[in-house]
Amino acid sequence: MATGGRDTSGELCVNILGPLEVRDRDGSPVIVTSRRQRALLTWLAVRAPETVSLASLIDVLWPDCPPASATQTTQTLVYRLRQRIGRDVIVTDGRGYRLATRPENLDLRWATDRTREGLQLLRAGHLTAAHDSLRAAMVLWRGAPLTDLEPSPWTEAEIRRLDEQHEQLVDALHDVELDLGPPDDLIGELTRLTARAPLNEKRWSQLLLALYRAGRQADALDAFQRARSALIGQLGIEPGPALRRLEAQILAHDPALDAPTSRSAAPPPEPHAAAVLPQTGHAPVGFCGRSIAAPRSPAQRPATRPCAGHQR
Repeated sequence: MATGGRDTSGELCVNILGPLEVRDRDGSPVIVTSRRQRALLTWLAVRAPETVSLASLIDVLWPDCPPASATQTTQTLVYRLRQRIGRDVIVTDGRGYRLATRPENLDLRWATDRTREGLQLLRAGHLTAAHDSLRAAMVLWRGAPLTDLEPSPWTEAEIRRLDEQHEQLVDALHDVELDLGPPDDLIGELTRLTARAPLNEKRWSQLLLALYRAGRQADALDAFQRARSALIGQLGIEPGPALRRLEAQILAHDPALDAPTSRSAAPPPEPHAAAVLPQTGHAPVGFCGRSIAAPRSPAQRPATRPCAGHQR
């Protein structure tokens, strides 16, 4: 099965960018009904290709107060999950476990690598190649990730992190499409996005630029005033320097705002080369917008109060 430019045939595929989806080597669905097995598999996929310690898995499975039998129960869960998805898929590594699958067979890892690759190509000016990589990442997002799991501190933290990663991808894809043109195709989508998130100055700047490049200077200036009203009305602050500078450039018909008319003659890097998966709990690389503290993974959270149960 090929999705988002990846070939997942021949190995088990774990998709978490939406409801958890597991597919066998022949592409047929594998049903995992146990909520703790689903949480365990999802956390292994989130942390892949790292080894996840037994202590980290226990924190995920019992975030509040692990029972005295937590270690044995976790090992039993791993054993039963192996029976369902294959013994060779979950590998024991010291005092922990990891998923032994190719990057192509984990949608989060593949999408993260393609997003990083697309950003590198965008910075180098290779717009078409950047668009291909970013679009390959975008098609893997099937819906809201992890929302089909039982709510817990670790799912909430990962949902926030993945939401930021998706926002980063959307912004980068819009930047590329603005430069590739035509801008008219983006105006409707950016108008909807700014209405949904009126405090997102990055999206406003993209809408202003799209309107300006479509020959609609007055509409671009009107959009700036709507952004300003939202920021003052909800936060009591003026737009940031970047958005104010863009308004001044629009007023001055600054040639720097025109879409690129030349392309770099240098060939783009080899596809999928040297893409590195960021560590869980770190903010996505290249995230644009107001600074947001990166959520911490269960292994990074401060120790909770001891309880009468599992002992480390």
